[in-house]
Amino acid sequence: MGMVTAAHPALSANQTFPPITNQLGFHVEGNQLISNASGRQFVPAGYNTPFGYYLTPPEINGTLTNEYPLTTGLTDLDPRNVPLGQTGANAVRLWTVDHFPPGQGTPPNQIIGLPTLVEQSLQQGLVPILTEGLTTGKNSFDPSNSGTYPPVNGFSVPPFPSYYIDWQGNPQPISTIPGYVPDKPDDWGLWQTIQSWTSPTNLALFQANPDLILNIANEWGAPTFSNNSNSSNAAMEKYWADSYQYAINYLRSKGINNTIMVDTQYGQYAPAILDYGQAIENADPAHNTIFSVHIYNGFNDCTPQPGCQANYQANLEQSINELGKAKVPVIIGEYSNQTYQNTYNYTNLVELANANKIGWLFWTWDTPGDTPYDSLAPAMYDVSTNPGYGLQALSQNSIYQLEAVPSTFFPGESAFLGLPFFLGMRYLRKKIDKSGKDN
Repeated sequence: MGMVTAAHPALSANQTFPPITNQLGFHVEGNQLISNASGRQFVPAGYNTPFGYYLTPPEINGTLTNEYPLTTGLTDLDPRNVPLGQTGANAVRLWTVDHFPPGQGTPPNQIIGLPTLVEQSLQQGLVPILTEGLTTGKNSFDPSNSGTYPPVNGFSVPPFPSYYIDWQGNPQPISTIPGYVPDKPDDWGLWQTIQSWTSPTNLALFQANPDLILNIANEWGAPTFSNNSNSSNAAMEKYWADSYQYAINYLRSKGINNTIMVDTQYGQYAPAILDYGQAIENADPAHNTIFSVHIYNGFNDCTPQPGCQANYQANLEQSINELGKAKVPVIIGEYSNQTYQNTYNYTNLVELANANKIGWLFWTWDTPGDTPYDSLAPAMYDVSTNPGYGLQALSQNSIYQLEAVPSTFFPGESAFLGLPFFLGMRYLRKKIDKSGKDN
């Protein structure tokens, strides 16, 4: 049975944001990510693209539908006709993997090449956020125990905890943590990941693209007891924090100065950001770290929704409001609709996030008919076009605008004059505006 196309207005044929041609990067001030181009808060909002997700990429008419999602798009629930940059998104999280298991072929992101993916993003006015997916659900800094980890800026790799404290206050072996799966020696932890990010090719990519954000590792960290506050196991939460302090210092020591994004413990445990986010940010020599939480079935809004577990799940409104008051910048790195791994209404999440000036990235930008993600299509369209909370509406707000700075302002002008001239004209314009208001 063919998919029924709903009657929706077509997405705009015009690109929402201009290409990013003069990158100035970002910095952190308190709990805000600041665009160096505009001098104001920048809130990333957009989609994930799962380049490294499929072991066997699906095909339509012989074409890999998930291989080039940045140059395809959605109109009337079909993401093949309008570029992603026309959805109102200002950012895209490029979900990649370093490699597939032996005999499974080559990941699409490796076929295309990370430089091409980054360039495609920038040309569509999208801030690229790179992440490594091989760390998903892994627990150890180095599962292979093969590395020698020299201290960096006074930080060392913490020892893997041997026990945790259970609900009754008793020590228990780590192996008995509910949901815990021991890493295999060939799994990837933070050590393998930061080695990959600082390869000569990747290091050159980061250094050439200051607007590129590095989300070090997807959903790394041990499971928690539940997503309710005070329900983590303290030993593994501290191990998560200490490991990231070392990883960030290692990346900085190798020359990566870009904004770094850290997924909270196990991806979903929001309290870890409140407990340790400030310490991780303080440990960053560049003080340029932001944090991400993934909102799935560990949260509920109990409006009611099927499967609400108030004693296990975190309350959505309370969690987002707390993250909005965190001392560090936070975005929702992944979330989805009710049909995919959650028990809350995604519209509630988006509205709460927007009210708290927290960015969000929908999982996932994908093709209807590609099981299991075909059920995402209505929400994927809605978060672009909804007049109240959608990306196109948000794109009119200055905090969602990067304001890339052109290198020159007049034909024939030296590029050397571009930024000083721009800043001088901005100062003069403000003086004129102010004097006009005073008259």
